[in-house]
Amino acid sequence: YMMDFRGLDSDFIREYCEDVLKAKQHIDKIVEISALFEQFNFDNPPFPLFVQFETSTACQANCLMCPHDQMQRCGKASWSQIQKIIKEAIPTAQETCPFLMQEPFLEPRLIAILANIKQNNSQCKTTLYSNMGAAKWEQLKQIVDSDLLDTLAVSFYAPNRELHEKHQKGVDYDTVIANLQDLRLYRDSQGKH
Repeated sequence: YMMDFRGLDSDFIREYCEDVLKAKQHIDKIVEISALFEQFNFDNPPFPLFVQFETSTACQANCLMCPHDQMQRCGKASWSQIQKIIKEAIPTAQETCPFLMQEPFLEPRLIAILANIKQNNSQCKTTLYSNMGAAKWEQLKQIVDSDLLDTLAVSFYAPNRELHEKHQKGVDYDTVIANLQDLRLYRDSQGKH
């Protein structure tokens, strides 16, 4: 499993690729990339410093700028799959965003996922992207009380109700404003920033 490029010059790698590859148009890139590595160990690969994963594709919004409605819906990741990702990737990560194209506040295991991340690496910065339309007060309170989140990026694309409803269909403007106000007031009352 050890691929060691030391001692292999680009001519050798090119010749090998020409002998075995069907997609020969990639040979130049393979030679270029192989020169970047002295040694790569498949048994103990370097893990990324930023980890992003998805537990489902659930989202209540239909935003104009988002391709979510064109995506193929996937199933829901099992708790054991999520734990495996966290156990293997988070200990060396500096930052993670455990949700990509889904609305994290629709994930019933949100608090457990964030807590599991912090238990595996308390220094790992956690980030959520949310439209805040599905957030429930108890979730927001738990996140603040337990210091589970380092960054909350809010998807809010309009300065008023009319434009918001046009650009972010399915996300109630008043709910978002109320959630943001409640979160800020509670966070500030707890002395957390």
